[in-house]
Formats: sequence, C-alpha cells, structure tokens
Amino acid sequence: HEPRFEGFDVPFSTASVGQFHGGIADNVVPRDAEFRYEFRDLPTANAAQMQAEVLAYAKSLEPAMKKVAPDAGFGFETICEIPSFLGSKDDAATRLAQRLSGETGTTLVAFGTEAGLFKNAGIPTVVCGPGSIQQAHQPDEFVSLEQLGRCEAFMQGLANTQSMD
Repeated sequence: HEPRFEGFDVPFSTASVGQFHGGIADNVVPRDAEFRYEFRDLPTANAAQMQAEVLAYAKSLEPAMKKVAPDAGFGFETICEIPSFLGSKDDAATRLAQRLSGETGTTLVAFGTEAGLFKNAGIPTVVCGPGSIQQAHQPDEFVSLEQLGRCEAFMQGLANTQSMD
C-alpha cells in the first residue's frame, strides 16, 4: 500500500520466495520445511513494517497448526538486510561518475546493491558498472570487451582524480 515511486523500472516494493526446501521423499510429510524470501524495498517503503506483517501473519497461523501438531510453528532468521538506496543527480559522486563515464543521464533501478549501506555510513555513493542489467544473472551472463574497456578507462580516471568536485 505504499506510494508509487515513478522512475524505477518497478515503481513499488516487491516480495518473492526464491527458495523452498522440505521433506525427504514425495510420500513423506516433511518434519521441517524452509523457505527463503526477500523484499526489494524502494525508498518509499518501510521494510521493517513489511517484515512485521509477515511475522504477525505466521503467528496467527500457529494456533491451528499446534492443534494438529503441538511442536509445529515458525522460526525466522534474518540472513541479510540491505537498506534501499536513492542517489541524486546532484551528488558529487554522481557528477564524478558521469564525467568519467561520459554518460549524461541517471537511471533509477530496483535491484539490490550495497549502496544503501555506504550512503547510510556517510560515504558518497553512486551505482555504476560495466555491462547491462538485462544480461546479468542469466545463464549466458556476459560483459563485452568494449564495456570492459570503458570500465578500465573509468577506473583509471577515478585513480587519477584527486578530489571529488
């Protein structure tokens, strides 16, 4: 129920179950089952609230489960938590990246990076890199030699930069 954040390729936060494991055979009711899920939260979202809703829903199911199997229940473990990131075209890090890359525009993206951790630690941050997200995380993922060359030139320019704007 969050406000839409126009400009992102997906203008709202998402949740997905990426893995599910349970049981030892098709004809045996599993003693344990595990599922892993993630939120991709945009800057307009409250990830802690989304997680609290999941926990509350799971807790509401437990009484009926315990009537069937007293030991039944849910356990939750946070494996990784990364805050969302929102840069600005006016940030010095963004302007430096644009100058070094020769790019003039900026794009909002809804994929996960560590950028929010750096920004929250007070480190000037911009997300950039060679390749295309369209080619990433695919069976035939690749970065072209031309893209690697541009990346090398960017990194050399960064090494030669004494201070940010």
